[in-house]
Amino acid sequence: MGVYTPEYGVIRMKRQLLATALLATVVTANAQSNGLSTASSTNHPIQGTVYRLAVYGDKGAPGFKHFPPLLEDVPDIQVEIVNGQQIREGVLDKFDLVLLPGGSGRGQGESMGPEGVAKLKEFVASGKGYIGICAGAYVPMQQGFINAKTKHPHWRRGKADLQIEFSETGLKLFGEQYRGLQVVRYNNGPIMNVNISTNKPTVEVLAWFRTEIAEKDAPKGIQVDSPAILLTTYGKGTMLIISPHPEQTPGLRGLMVEMIRLVARKSRDSSTDAPEQ
Repeated sequence: MGVYTPEYGVIRMKRQLLATALLATVVTANAQSNGLSTASSTNHPIQGTVYRLAVYGDKGAPGFKHFPPLLEDVPDIQVEIVNGQQIREGVLDKFDLVLLPGGSGRGQGESMGPEGVAKLKEFVASGKGYIGICAGAYVPMQQGFINAKTKHPHWRRGKADLQIEFSETGLKLFGEQYRGLQVVRYNNGPIMNVNISTNKPTVEVLAWFRTEIAEKDAPKGIQVDSPAILLTTYGKGTMLIISPHPEQTPGLRGLMVEMIRLVARKSRDSSTDAPEQ
């Protein structure tokens, strides 16, 4: 299934801690030499901090394979592949956030089963983080824990490199280097309407699609100017919903790492008195 062995986990943790210490030394030295403070609101590594990320790698989630290589040399993110049975047994309790990758949203829901989906929702509502990419972006809509829905039931739009544009909020979170049109890989991700209910948490759009693909009799015109990346909450938890695939896009893989850090930090900083769903 691709789950790390305990022995490999120990070795990887030692490597991560050593790399974190070395990186922190370099960052601090550079900051001091330039008269800068190491306290920053940007999504850079924080000295001594390691975030624990569960990536779903069971039925309906072939996209999990992109994340161990992506995060191999990222010392502050410890990644582990988990399956549906483990989620049903409560494995998420030891993580800061969970990522559901590309594949099939319904397949992932079926693999976890009702008990696993309930565990997933409880995990997020308790103050932890959720990242859903493509299929993983469909899951909260299919399982009813996001204030959004798909615009049309025809989901097979095709695969293409499309243009997205970050909102001002997205630029504040990830940096001015992403201002202007950005090319990103797309593969049948959801085309969404957001904030459809006044009784659910508000959804913030971080990026919009500016071009579209509409193959296989998909309706034309509904993807342009629709949300591509969303930020919202569920209970005390933070949710980042990504329709396209930055983790598969040259030039945006670093952005994917920053997105993981953003959600991880928000999960660590979540207020203990936030209302439950």
